[in-house]
Amino acid sequence: MTAREADLQQRVHRNRAAEREVAGAWTEIERAETAYRGMFYRYQYLEQRAGERSLLFAWARDLVRGAAERDKPDAERLARYADARVPSVTQSLRADRPVTPEFEQLHLSFWLSKMREYLTVDDPIARRILGNESPEALAERLSHSRLADPAYRMQLWEGGAEAIARSDDPMIVFVRSWDADARASREQYMTQVEGPVARAQERIARARFRAFGEAQYPDATFSPRITYGRVIGWSEPSGRAIGPFTYTEGLYERATGHAPFVLSQRWLDARGRLDPRGVFNASTSTDVIGGNSGSPLLDRDGDVVGAVFDGNIHSLGGEYFYDGALNRSVTVSATIIRAALSDVYGMNALVAELEGRPAPPPPQTAE
Repeated sequence: MTAREADLQQRVHRNRAAEREVAGAWTEIERAETAYRGMFYRYQYLEQRAGERSLLFAWARDLVRGAAERDKPDAERLARYADARVPSVTQSLRADRPVTPEFEQLHLSFWLSKMREYLTVDDPIARRILGNESPEALAERLSHSRLADPAYRMQLWEGGAEAIARSDDPMIVFVRSWDADARASREQYMTQVEGPVARAQERIARARFRAFGEAQYPDATFSPRITYGRVIGWSEPSGRAIGPFTYTEGLYERATGHAPFVLSQRWLDARGRLDPRGVFNASTSTDVIGGNSGSPLLDRDGDVVGAVFDGNIHSLGGEYFYDGALNRSVTVSATIIRAALSDVYGMNALVAELEGRPAPPPPQTAE
């Protein structure tokens, strides 16, 4: 990658038009990365990873910020609270999701402890967040927020800024008390890091296309792309060989009736209707990472034969490098998807629609 980057820079410097277009983009990125190093922990623990994995915290932040943002013109709001996205926020707040106080306490305590560790105990914002409480004591108190009740969440959401200002719920009070600090950290990151990097990368991408045309894939831009590979297993460092397929019979062989190997009654009842040697999952050498789940797996004829949903443990390093001997993506096969729809769940009308056939007549009921 370093050699390719150096090659691109040399091509740009040899081309006056490209030189004018890029105009110091690499220097701008370097400057932004230097700025990011100085704000990294503050941005991570106040904004990006604040309250990580806590449902109560996530709801509280949406309620506090949503109340403030919805009073602004749409173009001036944080993206999450724009008119187009407010319905999804509302749906999240209305959802009746189970909340386990013990898990809430664990997640909050870990985040607060790490925040104090990396910002340091003398940091004024860390001290304002914790007050005179330990991370464990504060987490325990916050874990009993009334925000576990969707009716109460909707009461606050519909009540707007006035309801948020009046609320004495511990989690709402907590988030409300330092949200201005988190917002300031977010604004600093957006203006000094994300914005400059995005603008510089856009110019570099144009220069790259000018130099190489369609001979190379563009950088990851959320645009559709294809990665090539083959169906193949792998060998663990211990020497154990892992085959490329799992089969339906393996599902039932592992079904002990106890977590995590509990099968629903529908699958137990359908056992006789399913091919025991039908391919359930397949591992492939395609290079994927988080965000690829749901991508179709195509065969050499371009037909969809499955959907990627996971990777083996070795693929976790794929965010940084690809090891062709170990990295594998995992795909659920189209055949088991079809079998599940028809033979397990009885969704024959949907199967017919997917296959472009007329829907079967509804079953006749006795008079």
